[in-house]
Amino acid sequence: MKKSPGNYIILASILSVLIFSTYGISRVLGNISAQPAAVYFTESVTTEDLHNQFNRAKVGLTADPIRILVIPGHEPDYGGTEYKLLKERDLNVDLATQLHELLDKDEAFESVLARDKTDWYEPLADFLDNEQEGIAEFVAQQKNITAELVEAGELEFPDKVKHGDAPQRVALLLYGINQWASEENFDIILNIHLNDTGGRKISKNWPSGFVIYVPDPQFSNARASYDIAEYIVDRMSLFYSVSNLSQEEDGVVINEKLIALGANNTLDPASLLIEYGYIYERKFQEKSVREKLITDFAHQTYLGISDFFGSRDVEKSEEYTTLTVESNSLNLPLKKSKDRNSEVLILQAMLLQAGFFPHDGTLEDCPLDGVYGNCTSQAVTSLQESMQLKADGIVGEETHRVLEELI
Repeated sequence: MKKSPGNYIILASILSVLIFSTYGISRVLGNISAQPAAVYFTESVTTEDLHNQFNRAKVGLTADPIRILVIPGHEPDYGGTEYKLLKERDLNVDLATQLHELLDKDEAFESVLARDKTDWYEPLADFLDNEQEGIAEFVAQQKNITAELVEAGELEFPDKVKHGDAPQRVALLLYGINQWASEENFDIILNIHLNDTGGRKISKNWPSGFVIYVPDPQFSNARASYDIAEYIVDRMSLFYSVSNLSQEEDGVVINEKLIALGANNTLDPASLLIEYGYIYERKFQEKSVREKLITDFAHQTYLGISDFFGSRDVEKSEEYTTLTVESNSLNLPLKKSKDRNSEVLILQAMLLQAGFFPHDGTLEDCPLDGVYGNCTSQAVTSLQESMQLKADGIVGEETHRVLEELI
């Protein structure tokens, strides 16, 4: 790792001149010698190609694994939302690091972590430091191509999903990462984030849940990105609710403005931006609960990617989630309380796997959050009634033993 580029600033006037320069490109759809990025209307990555590469690597026909760049959202010590004592940029690193380690242990994948909490990955930092002028030209060229195609009626962006524009310095940084990732021949990019409401101005019923953003279908890396995202959503939704914000409730959301996904067609690799939940959700506020959730988010993401490649058929319950790994060491009895702790989180995951949680509702109404409230008490009582145990809503030795057998 290397220190974050402190002087990564390009003058707005230079970029403006470049954006409005003429590159002699008028509705060009083919390869352009000066263009290091994807070409509109031609897929730069396909699901079939990724599967073929993966399968060839598995049987030893090629030494090239699937290359995955894991990017914790925002910069070292800068950016991202903050809530109470939580800093999103640091939580992103915690989650991304665990995902990177899972991927890197799998011989089918080669994983690179873009940054830690203090430094950028050194080759990436060198590129961002040394190629500022080239990055500005790259951005200007891609914006010019997009503008001409929109004007010609070849492209149309409805802008259904609203996001704030990144500051120019940050935008150039993100575009620089895109250029580097394409030149380094990564196959997949995973952008790791926690969500927010943009100021949290919603006084009641703040949104909750996870969502995955993928590139607009008109971009060259769109289809494979969407396919991968669907597999991760299928895994995540076994234990966590999809975002209940209206624009995110489909779970996989297309977007043309997010630079991390390849805005202006600036990425060859498949790219996903995963928001694992809203930073103010109660489940993130207690450290032991948050840490276990972050570990499982990484696990579910890894399993989703493995599912996409058809490399894993998870049948054993302990492989479904990391939340139940310590299920045999709970401090019993457990009963209704306002306190939040990781043991209740483990219990909730056990009840979910056994088919009793949530008892009457959804994971949106009754999330895995480490609180032994009505949702958990009702699920325990339902289990006890089903197994002819004393239905008191308290998890003692006998209830725990039966639950262990069920999972």
